[in-house]
Amino acid sequence: MQFGLVSVSRVRGFGWKVTYPLRRWPRLSKAVLGGAALMLALGVLVAAANVYVLLNGDDSTSSIAEVPKAEVAIVPAALVQPDGKMSVMLGDRVKDAARLWHAGKVQKILVSGDHGQWTYDEPDTMREALVRHGVTPRNIFEDHAGFDTWQTMERARSIDDFASATLLDAEVSEEPSGNRFFGLFAHGYNWTATTEAGEFPYGTGSGASVWYRWTPPETAIYRISGPCGENLNFAVFSRGFGLEDEWLAASCFTEVELTGGTTYWISIYGSPDSETGEPTMGSFQLFITAELPPLPPPTLPEAAAPADLGPSSPPPDTTAPETKIDKTSLRAAARTASSGSPPPSRRRASSAGSTSPPSSRAARRGPTSA
Repeated sequence: MQFGLVSVSRVRGFGWKVTYPLRRWPRLSKAVLGGAALMLALGVLVAAANVYVLLNGDDSTSSIAEVPKAEVAIVPAALVQPDGKMSVMLGDRVKDAARLWHAGKVQKILVSGDHGQWTYDEPDTMREALVRHGVTPRNIFEDHAGFDTWQTMERARSIDDFASATLLDAEVSEEPSGNRFFGLFAHGYNWTATTEAGEFPYGTGSGASVWYRWTPPETAIYRISGPCGENLNFAVFSRGFGLEDEWLAASCFTEVELTGGTTYWISIYGSPDSETGEPTMGSFQLFITAELPPLPPPTLPEAAAPADLGPSSPPPDTTAPETKIDKTSLRAAARTASSGSPPPSRRRASSAGSTSPPSSRAARRGPTSA
Protein backbone atom coordinates (compact mmCIF):
# COMPACT_ATOMS: atom_id res chain seq x y z
CA MET A 1 0.00 0.00 0.00
CA GLN A 2 1.37 3.37 -0.91
CA PHE A 3 0.62 6.54 0.93
CA GLY A 4 0.76 9.91 -0.74
CA LEU A 5 2.39 12.73 1.07
CA VAL A 6 1.10 16.26 0.81
CA SER A 7 3.24 19.17 1.78
CA VAL A 8 1.87 21.29 4.60
CA SER A 9 3.11 24.34 2.81
CA ARG A 10 1.02 23.43 -0.24
CA VAL A 11 -2.14 23.06 1.86
CA ARG A 12 -1.46 26.33 3.53
CA GLY A 13 -0.86 27.95 0.16
CA PHE A 14 -4.16 26.59 -1.24
CA GLY A 15 -6.12 27.88 1.74
CA TRP A 16 -4.42 31.21 1.45
CA LYS A 17 -5.55 31.48 -2.18
CA VAL A 18 -9.14 30.42 -1.41
CA THR A 19 -9.56 32.93 1.37
CA TYR A 20 -7.91 35.73 -0.58
CA PRO A 21 -11.25 37.41 -1.57
CA LEU A 22 -12.27 37.51 2.10
CA ARG A 23 -9.14 39.45 2.90
CA ARG A 24 -9.17 41.57 -0.24
CA TRP A 25 -12.86 42.62 -0.11
CA PRO A 26 -14.08 41.96 3.45
CA ARG A 27 -17.34 43.95 3.27
CA LEU A 28 -18.40 42.57 -0.10
CA SER A 29 -17.56 39.04 1.02
CA LYS A 30 -19.69 39.40 4.15
CA ALA A 31 -22.64 40.67 2.09
CA VAL A 32 -22.38 37.76 -0.37
CA LEU A 33 -22.12 35.18 2.40
CA GLY A 34 -25.07 36.75 4.25
CA GLY A 35 -27.25 36.70 1.13
CA ALA A 36 -26.37 33.09 0.43
CA ALA A 37 -27.24 32.12 4.01
CA LEU A 38 -30.61 33.94 3.73
CA MET A 39 -31.47 32.19 0.46
CA LEU A 40 -30.57 28.84 1.99
CA ALA A 41 -32.80 29.52 5.00
CA LEU A 42 -35.75 30.47 2.75
CA GLY A 43 -35.26 27.34 0.69
CA VAL A 44 -35.32 25.18 3.78
CA LEU A 45 -38.47 26.95 5.00
CA VAL A 46 -40.32 26.40 1.69
CA ALA A 47 -39.26 22.76 1.57
CA ALA A 48 -40.45 22.23 5.15
CA ALA A 49 -43.83 23.83 4.33
CA ASN A 50 -44.30 21.57 1.31
CA VAL A 51 -43.42 18.49 3.34
CA TYR A 52 -45.93 19.50 6.02
CA VAL A 53 -48.71 19.96 3.44
CA LEU A 54 -47.98 16.63 1.78
CA LEU A 55 -47.93 14.76 5.09
CA ASN A 56 -51.06 16.40 6.55
CA GLY A 57 -53.13 17.00 3.40
CA ASP A 58 -55.20 13.86 3.71
CA ASP A 59 -58.37 15.63 2.46
CA SER A 60 -56.83 16.64 -0.89
CA THR A 61 -57.21 14.53 -4.00
CA SER A 62 -56.83 14.79 -7.73
CA SER A 63 -59.66 12.32 -8.44
CA ILE A 64 -63.12 13.78 -9.08
CA ALA A 65 -64.75 10.56 -7.85
CA GLU A 66 -63.16 10.95 -4.43
CA VAL A 67 -64.42 14.51 -3.88
CA PRO A 68 -67.37 14.65 -1.45
CA LYS A 69 -70.52 16.51 -2.48
CA ALA A 70 -70.88 20.14 -1.46
CA GLU A 71 -73.25 22.99 -2.17
CA VAL A 72 -70.69 25.30 -3.75
CA ALA A 73 -67.14 25.31 -5.09
CA ILE A 74 -65.11 28.47 -4.42
CA VAL A 75 -62.57 29.29 -7.15
CA PRO A 76 -59.99 31.94 -6.13
CA ALA A 77 -58.63 33.90 -9.05
CA ALA A 78 -55.08 34.19 -10.34
CA LEU A 79 -53.34 36.22 -13.01
CA VAL A 80 -55.22 37.23 -16.17
CA GLN A 81 -52.99 38.29 -19.07
CA PRO A 82 -53.45 41.74 -20.69
CA ASP A 83 -54.94 40.03 -23.77
CA GLY A 84 -57.67 38.44 -21.59
CA LYS A 85 -56.20 34.93 -21.44
CA MET A 86 -56.06 33.17 -18.10
CA SER A 87 -52.78 32.01 -16.64
CA VAL A 88 -52.08 28.27 -16.60
CA MET A 89 -52.87 28.05 -12.88
CA LEU A 90 -56.18 29.87 -13.22
CA GLY A 91 -57.16 27.81 -16.26
CA ASP A 92 -56.61 24.57 -14.30
CA ARG A 93 -58.76 25.86 -11.44
CA VAL A 94 -61.62 26.73 -13.78
CA LYS A 95 -61.45 23.36 -15.56
CA ASP A 96 -61.54 21.46 -12.25
CA ALA A 97 -64.52 23.52 -11.05
CA ALA A 98 -66.41 22.76 -14.27
CA ARG A 99 -65.60 19.04 -13.90
CA LEU A 100 -66.95 19.07 -10.34
CA TRP A 101 -70.19 20.71 -11.49
CA HIS A 102 -70.72 18.30 -14.40
CA ALA A 103 -70.08 15.36 -12.06
CA GLY A 104 -72.78 16.60 -9.69
CA LYS A 105 -70.31 17.18 -6.87
CA VAL A 106 -71.29 20.86 -6.47
CA GLN A 107 -74.46 22.81 -7.24
CA LYS A 108 -73.01 26.31 -7.50
CA ILE A 109 -69.64 27.81 -8.40
CA LEU A 110 -68.39 31.03 -6.81
CA VAL A 111 -65.60 32.80 -8.73
CA SER A 112 -63.83 35.44 -6.68
CA GLY A 113 -61.13 37.79 -7.86
CA ASP A 114 -59.81 41.27 -8.42
CA HIS A 115 -61.85 43.86 -10.30
CA GLY A 116 -60.25 46.98 -8.87
CA GLN A 117 -59.86 48.51 -12.36
CA TRP A 118 -62.26 48.69 -15.27
CA THR A 119 -59.70 47.18 -17.63
CA TYR A 120 -58.87 44.23 -15.34
CA ASP A 121 -61.70 41.83 -14.46
CA GLU A 122 -60.77 38.42 -13.09
CA PRO A 123 -64.27 37.23 -12.02
CA ASP A 124 -65.92 37.93 -15.38
CA THR A 125 -63.06 36.20 -17.23
CA MET A 126 -63.57 33.12 -15.07
CA ARG A 127 -67.35 33.19 -15.56
CA GLU A 128 -67.01 33.31 -19.35
CA ALA A 129 -64.59 30.37 -19.23
CA LEU A 130 -66.99 28.32 -17.10
CA VAL A 131 -69.83 29.01 -19.54
CA ARG A 132 -67.61 27.80 -22.39
CA HIS A 133 -67.05 24.61 -20.37
CA GLY A 134 -70.82 24.07 -20.25
CA VAL A 135 -71.72 25.40 -16.78
CA THR A 136 -75.18 27.03 -16.60
CA PRO A 137 -74.83 30.80 -16.07
CA ARG A 138 -77.45 30.86 -13.32
CA ASN A 139 -75.25 28.55 -11.24
CA ILE A 140 -72.22 30.87 -11.41
CA PHE A 141 -71.77 33.60 -8.79
CA GLU A 142 -69.22 36.39 -8.96
CA ASP A 143 -67.37 38.17 -6.18
CA HIS A 144 -65.61 41.24 -7.58
CA ALA A 145 -63.89 42.19 -4.32
CA GLY A 146 -61.83 39.04 -3.74
CA PHE A 147 -58.51 40.85 -3.79
CA ASP A 148 -56.84 38.02 -1.89
CA THR A 149 -57.72 34.56 -0.57
CA TRP A 150 -58.52 35.84 2.92
CA GLN A 151 -61.06 38.38 1.64
CA THR A 152 -62.61 35.75 -0.63
CA MET A 153 -63.25 33.37 2.26
CA GLU A 154 -64.35 36.10 4.65
CA ARG A 155 -66.91 37.52 2.21
CA ALA A 156 -68.22 34.05 1.38
CA ARG A 157 -68.77 33.44 5.10
CA SER A 158 -70.76 36.61 5.87
CA ILE A 159 -72.29 38.44 2.92
CA ASP A 160 -75.76 39.19 4.33
CA ASP A 161 -74.99 40.64 7.75
CA PHE A 162 -78.06 42.80 8.33
CA ALA A 163 -76.62 44.46 11.44
CA SER A 164 -73.44 45.66 9.65
CA ALA A 165 -74.53 46.34 6.08
CA THR A 166 -71.84 47.09 3.51
CA LEU A 167 -71.08 50.81 3.32
CA LEU A 168 -71.28 52.40 -0.14
CA ASP A 169 -69.49 55.66 -0.86
CA ALA A 170 -68.47 57.76 -3.86
CA GLU A 171 -67.46 61.32 -4.65
CA VAL A 172 -69.19 63.97 -6.73
CA SER A 173 -67.36 64.77 -9.98
CA GLU A 174 -67.43 68.23 -11.53
CA GLU A 175 -66.72 69.19 -15.13
CA PRO A 176 -64.94 72.40 -16.16
CA SER A 177 -68.29 73.69 -17.44
CA GLY A 178 -69.71 73.49 -13.91
CA ASN A 179 -71.95 70.42 -14.41
CA ARG A 180 -71.74 67.95 -11.53
CA PHE A 181 -72.47 64.22 -11.48
CA PHE A 182 -72.68 61.50 -8.86
CA GLY A 183 -71.96 57.88 -9.73
CA LEU A 184 -71.73 54.74 -7.57
CA PHE A 185 -71.20 51.17 -8.71
CA ALA A 186 -71.14 47.90 -6.72
CA HIS A 187 -70.95 44.16 -7.49
CA GLY A 188 -72.45 41.45 -5.33
CA TYR A 189 -74.22 38.12 -5.01
CA ASN A 190 -76.74 36.63 -2.58
CA TRP A 191 -75.53 33.05 -2.57
CA THR A 192 -76.09 31.43 0.86
CA ALA A 193 -77.74 34.68 2.06
CA THR A 194 -80.53 34.38 4.60
CA THR A 195 -83.36 36.51 5.94
CA GLU A 196 -82.60 37.64 9.47
CA ALA A 197 -84.94 38.62 12.25
CA GLY A 198 -86.13 42.20 11.96
CA GLU A 199 -85.89 42.41 8.18
CA PHE A 200 -88.66 43.59 5.94
CA PRO A 201 -91.23 40.86 5.17
CA TYR A 202 -90.66 40.44 1.45
CA GLY A 203 -93.40 37.85 1.03
CA THR A 204 -93.77 34.09 0.88
CA GLY A 205 -90.77 32.44 -0.72
CA SER A 206 -88.77 35.68 -1.00
CA GLY A 207 -85.59 36.43 0.90
CA ALA A 208 -81.88 35.63 0.69
CA SER A 209 -81.18 39.34 1.10
CA VAL A 210 -77.91 41.25 0.94
CA TRP A 211 -77.75 44.68 2.60
CA TYR A 212 -76.01 47.97 1.79
CA ARG A 213 -76.17 51.39 3.44
CA TRP A 214 -75.52 54.72 1.74
CA THR A 215 -75.84 58.44 2.51
CA PRO A 216 -76.52 60.78 -0.46
CA PRO A 217 -74.19 63.80 -0.59
CA GLU A 218 -77.09 66.18 -1.23
CA THR A 219 -80.80 66.24 -2.01
CA ALA A 220 -81.53 65.32 -5.64
CA ILE A 221 -83.35 62.84 -7.88
CA TYR A 222 -81.25 59.65 -7.98
CA ARG A 223 -81.49 56.85 -10.52
CA ILE A 224 -81.04 53.42 -8.94
CA SER A 225 -80.37 50.49 -11.26
CA GLY A 226 -80.40 47.06 -9.68
CA PRO A 227 -80.63 43.47 -10.92
CA CYS A 228 -82.83 42.94 -13.97
CA GLY A 229 -84.51 39.59 -14.47
CA GLU A 230 -83.77 36.27 -12.79
CA ASN A 231 -86.21 37.17 -9.98
CA LEU A 232 -83.80 39.48 -8.17
CA ASN A 233 -85.19 42.75 -6.79
CA PHE A 234 -84.12 45.58 -4.52
CA ALA A 235 -85.77 47.73 -1.86
CA VAL A 236 -84.78 51.12 -0.39
CA PHE A 237 -85.52 52.02 3.24
CA SER A 238 -84.96 55.23 5.15
CA ARG A 239 -86.44 55.00 8.68
CA GLY A 240 -87.42 51.41 9.42
CA PHE A 241 -88.00 48.00 7.93
CA GLY A 242 -91.65 47.31 8.70
CA LEU A 243 -94.68 47.51 6.43
CA GLU A 244 -95.73 50.77 8.10
CA ASP A 245 -92.34 52.40 7.42
CA GLU A 246 -91.34 54.37 4.35
CA TRP A 247 -89.80 52.11 1.75
CA LEU A 248 -89.52 51.65 -2.01
CA ALA A 249 -89.35 48.32 -3.81
CA ALA A 250 -88.39 48.04 -7.45
CA SER A 251 -86.90 45.75 -10.05
CA CYS A 252 -84.23 46.81 -12.51
CA PHE A 253 -84.66 50.62 -12.40
CA THR A 254 -86.26 53.45 -10.46
CA GLU A 255 -85.96 57.22 -9.96
CA VAL A 256 -86.60 58.71 -6.55
CA GLU A 257 -85.82 61.95 -4.73
CA LEU A 258 -83.54 61.28 -1.77
CA THR A 259 -82.54 63.68 0.99
CA GLY A 260 -78.91 64.56 1.40
CA GLY A 261 -77.38 63.57 4.72
CA THR A 262 -79.98 60.85 5.36
CA THR A 263 -78.73 57.25 5.55
CA TYR A 264 -80.66 54.82 3.33
CA TRP A 265 -80.60 51.04 3.49
CA ILE A 266 -80.72 49.02 0.26
CA SER A 267 -81.65 45.36 0.20
CA ILE A 268 -81.08 43.02 -2.74
CA TYR A 269 -83.30 39.95 -2.38
CA GLY A 270 -84.63 37.07 -4.43
CA SER A 271 -88.19 36.22 -5.37
CA PRO A 272 -89.37 32.58 -5.25
CA ASP A 273 -87.80 30.33 -7.87
CA SER A 274 -90.41 28.83 -10.22
CA GLU A 275 -88.94 25.33 -9.88
CA THR A 276 -87.89 25.07 -6.25
CA GLY A 277 -90.00 27.76 -4.59
CA GLU A 278 -86.90 28.95 -2.73
CA PRO A 279 -85.53 32.51 -2.97
CA THR A 280 -83.63 33.07 -6.20
CA MET A 281 -79.89 33.50 -5.85
CA GLY A 282 -77.44 35.03 -8.29
CA SER A 283 -74.97 37.79 -9.01
CA PHE A 284 -76.02 41.39 -9.49
CA GLN A 285 -74.77 44.89 -10.15
CA LEU A 286 -75.96 48.06 -8.42
CA PHE A 287 -75.72 51.55 -9.95
CA ILE A 288 -76.70 54.84 -8.29
CA THR A 289 -76.35 58.00 -10.41
CA ALA A 290 -77.59 61.59 -10.36
CA GLU A 291 -77.13 64.88 -12.20
CA LEU A 292 -76.57 67.55 -9.58
CA PRO A 293 -77.19 71.29 -10.11
CA PRO A 294 -74.13 73.52 -10.55
CA LEU A 295 -72.80 75.20 -7.49
CA PRO A 296 -73.61 78.94 -7.20
CA PRO A 297 -70.71 81.26 -7.99
CA PRO A 298 -68.74 82.28 -4.93
CA THR A 299 -69.83 85.60 -3.40
CA LEU A 300 -66.99 88.05 -2.93
CA PRO A 301 -67.04 90.15 0.27
CA GLU A 302 -68.10 93.77 -0.29
CA ALA A 303 -65.27 96.30 -0.03
CA ALA A 304 -65.55 98.51 3.06
CA ALA A 305 -66.33 102.18 2.34
CA PRO A 306 -63.41 104.50 3.19
CA ALA A 307 -63.84 106.71 6.27
CA ASP A 308 -64.82 110.38 5.67
CA LEU A 309 -61.64 112.30 6.41
CA GLY A 310 -62.77 115.63 4.88
CA PRO A 311 -61.13 117.33 1.93
CA SER A 312 -57.97 115.55 1.12
CA SER A 313 -54.72 117.37 0.52
CA PRO A 314 -51.42 116.04 -0.82
CA PRO A 315 -48.46 115.65 1.51
CA PRO A 316 -46.49 118.81 2.25
CA ASP A 317 -43.48 117.73 0.25
CA THR A 318 -45.61 117.45 -2.88
CA THR A 319 -47.33 120.87 -2.62
CA ALA A 320 -46.45 123.21 -5.50
CA PRO A 321 -45.08 126.63 -4.36
CA GLU A 322 -47.34 129.62 -4.81
CA THR A 323 -46.05 131.81 -7.69
CA LYS A 324 -47.32 135.33 -8.44
CA ILE A 325 -46.33 137.04 -11.66
CA ASP A 326 -46.08 140.87 -11.60
CA LYS A 327 -46.66 142.02 -15.17
CA THR A 328 -45.48 145.57 -14.39
CA SER A 329 -42.09 144.33 -13.19
CA LEU A 330 -41.75 142.22 -16.30
CA ARG A 331 -42.37 145.25 -18.58
CA ALA A 332 -39.87 147.36 -16.67
CA ALA A 333 -37.25 144.65 -16.86
CA ALA A 334 -37.80 144.40 -20.59
CA ARG A 335 -37.34 148.22 -21.14
CA THR A 336 -34.21 148.23 -19.03
CA ALA A 337 -32.71 145.41 -20.96
CA SER A 338 -33.33 147.26 -24.25
CA SER A 339 -31.77 150.58 -23.03
CA GLY A 340 -28.72 148.99 -21.39
CA SER A 341 -29.32 150.61 -17.95
CA PRO A 342 -29.89 148.58 -14.80
CA PRO A 343 -33.39 148.15 -13.51
CA PRO A 344 -34.85 151.00 -11.42
CA SER A 345 -34.62 149.04 -8.26
CA ARG A 346 -30.90 148.48 -8.73
CA ARG A 347 -30.39 152.22 -9.53
CA ARG A 348 -32.16 153.14 -6.32
CA ALA A 349 -30.06 150.70 -4.39
CA SER A 350 -26.81 152.09 -5.84
CA SER A 351 -27.70 155.75 -5.15
CA ALA A 352 -28.98 155.20 -1.67
CA GLY A 353 -26.76 152.53 -0.25
CA SER A 354 -23.45 152.93 -2.07
CA THR A 355 -20.30 153.63 0.04
CA SER A 356 -17.98 154.52 -2.84
CA PRO A 357 -16.27 157.96 -2.64
CA PRO A 358 -17.54 160.81 -4.83
CA SER A 359 -14.41 160.92 -6.88
CA SER A 360 -14.93 157.40 -7.82
CA ARG A 361 -18.49 158.06 -8.86
CA ALA A 362 -17.37 161.02 -10.94
CA ALA A 363 -14.64 158.99 -12.54
CA ARG A 364 -17.12 156.38 -13.50
CA ARG A 365 -19.48 158.96 -15.01
CA GLY A 366 -16.68 160.37 -17.11
CA PRO A 367 -15.53 164.00 -17.73
CA THR A 368 -18.07 166.84 -17.55
CA SER A 369 -18.16 169.68 -20.06
CA ALA A 370 -17.84 173.28 -18.69
